[in-house]
Amino acid sequence: MYIVISRFRVRNGLEEEVRLAFLARPRLVENADGFRGLEVFSQADDPSAFVLVTRWDSKDDFDTWHRSEAHNQSHAGIPRGLKLDPTFTELIVGDRIEDANGPATFNDALEGQTTSLCQWITAADAALALLLTADGTIRFANAGAARLFQPRQPGDGGNIFDYLVCSDAEALRRRLAQPEQRTSGLFLLNVTNTTGDLVTLEACLIGCRGGAVLLGGFEQRHLRRLHAELNLLTQEMANTTRELARKNRELAAANSKIANLARTDSLTGLMNRRAFDDTLAIEIARAARTRHSLALIVSDVDNFKSINDHHGHLAGDSLLTAIGRVFRRSLRAYDVGARFGGDEFVALMPGTDSKQAGAIAERLRDQVHALQLLELPGNHSMTFGVALWSTGESAPHFVARADAAMYRGKQAGRDRVEIDTTERLREDSDNVARTN
Repeated sequence: MYIVISRFRVRNGLEEEVRLAFLARPRLVENADGFRGLEVFSQADDPSAFVLVTRWDSKDDFDTWHRSEAHNQSHAGIPRGLKLDPTFTELIVGDRIEDANGPATFNDALEGQTTSLCQWITAADAALALLLTADGTIRFANAGAARLFQPRQPGDGGNIFDYLVCSDAEALRRRLAQPEQRTSGLFLLNVTNTTGDLVTLEACLIGCRGGAVLLGGFEQRHLRRLHAELNLLTQEMANTTRELARKNRELAAANSKIANLARTDSLTGLMNRRAFDDTLAIEIARAARTRHSLALIVSDVDNFKSINDHHGHLAGDSLLTAIGRVFRRSLRAYDVGARFGGDEFVALMPGTDSKQAGAIAERLRDQVHALQLLELPGNHSMTFGVALWSTGESAPHFVARADAAMYRGKQAGRDRVEIDTTERLREDSDNVARTN
């Protein structure tokens, strides 16, 4: 099994549109070789963050799909303004998350690091620290650097190249322009202060998001101590970053599990009633917009009260758990199975007509017949009602029609599939009335 996990974040209130676009994607990918399912999870504490999980038989199957024309078509439903990260691990809709000009303070630059580290760098007098953009603009200077790099004009941080001799300026320009050279060790900088004095600094660069931090010292006697402190600080930063990343992974996994539990029936593993009601409203809105068919199956275990009375509730629970496995195994990747309450189960099938839904219901009925349980010897049966959504129909009325069809099946002897025709008959009678 090959699992692909893509994380994306949505801005500008487009969360629902993006989520619906990804929920519709299985219709385009379900026929791809090796495809085994797709799920979209959202974070309970941050509705703008989503995780898209697809499962494949192998990496080759995923790569083949990713290069296909069908994959390109799958992006058509995503709102305009979407930006893809080159690694396809993060999607950004609308505004950029990062400031294009880089961080404005050390706290921003050293995001996720210890507060004490930021405070030390900001207040340090013996060591100089400058926050630089790629073009050398000074966005922030600590207490030690502020004395040497005094702005030429009030309120203007200036540019570090204004303070350097030509050769040093060119060397630093190359380091800032080439991120791989920013961590190439200590180097010398000759700086002229506001009085024209020349000061030699021992310095190093630390890359950060949107720029670089330049750290340096005035006197040679401080070099060894500064070097050791820099190594310790760099190690602390690396350790803190790794720990933060681990905690974020644990938090994301916990949030995903909590969100999944909140939508899942604990006994059957199917979607619970509340989650199904939300999904039904979404699918009805989609069917109204796309004019695609939408079928609903409502089913009920035959004589379930008698099972509980004669064999006990634990035996009844075992039967419900087994039926949940039947639904999860038999429904298609984009169908929705749920426990509606008690011994009643439902299945919602987008893009499906009543004939197809009836065939699926018959398949479910046969597989329930085939169940063999140690706690409940003998055969078990369910009665199914099938209804097709009509334009303008409310969700409660849609469910009520499927439920009524199921109860007609109960009255006709149970263990059968009953397809609702009331809406079709009403429409036919309306047509006859208009003709007459």
